[in-house]
Amino acid sequence: MKNKSFNNIRSYRSYTSESASTYKANNANVVVGSCVTIVGNETVGLGADGDPLTGLVSVRAANGNVTVEERGVHDIETTSLLTVGLKTLVVDGTGKAKVAAGGLQCRIRATWTEGGQHFARVDLG
Repeated sequence: MKNKSFNNIRSYRSYTSESASTYKANNANVVVGSCVTIVGNETVGLGADGDPLTGLVSVRAANGNVTVEERGVHDIETTSLLTVGLKTLVVDGTGKAKVAAGGLQCRIRATWTEGGQHFARVDLG
């Protein structure tokens, strides 16, 4: 996964940050804007396709620690254009989220496509 730049597009925006936690990232592919899952003790990663969504990386420190937004409203990248409403989200293993069984229940507030990429404004709870 290429290192995402969120300065020129709306794909990483936090509207409310009610709860964030610090974890160790399992590799360098876990970057700001990545949708992640818990992969070990106090460790998050991109996971495997279908692993439950834990949250969105908002900060990555030089030591490999990341801040993960686990609650609140955030813009995330998705594998396809979702529909609004209550959905169950999982990671796809590349840093994006998608709808599938066994994930985190979230409310999708808005969706859009920008530059060929799909995004959703998601209330993580």
